[in-house]
Amino acid sequence: MWVVAKTKGGQENRAFQNLDNQGFDVFLPRFETKKFKNNAWLSHHELMFPGYIFINLDCNYNKAHKINNTLGIYKLLMDSYSGSPSILPDNIIDEIKDNINKSLYINNINVGDNVVYTKGTLSNIVGTVIEMSSKSRIRLLIDLISTKQEVSVDPSDIQRVYG
Repeated sequence: MWVVAKTKGGQENRAFQNLDNQGFDVFLPRFETKKFKNNAWLSHHELMFPGYIFINLDCNYNKAHKINNTLGIYKLLMDSYSGSPSILPDNIIDEIKDNINKSLYINNINVGDNVVYTKGTLSNIVGTVIEMSSKSRIRLLIDLISTKQEVSVDPSDIQRVYG
């Protein structure tokens, strides 16, 4: 059985480490994204649910009272009627784990999508996907100096442009 705890501001990693040290099975879902910083695209992981952490109490239900006293934890979310921890079914956590990078993966790209190239000297060039050549290559139509060019790129080197 899984429960949810609210963490103190920006202390999700601290809470994760301290709960793990106490023997709890802890889940802090993250997804991969890219950010443009210092003139380069950098991959990093962002929290899916900032401010919250999931804790499995199957083997540690008798230690649940320790969660609120853990560094990094603000409070365990409780059921207002029963006063016991709010329980999440296992299948919800399993679904999050199974789909974390499928549904939020940054390269979930289709033909016709606008993308930005994120690698090397040509980073920040915007193009349109014209063909999904294979799992390892995507063909783009880009505009270089008022000339349309077709290029083949690795899917990990592009990011979808929204809006």
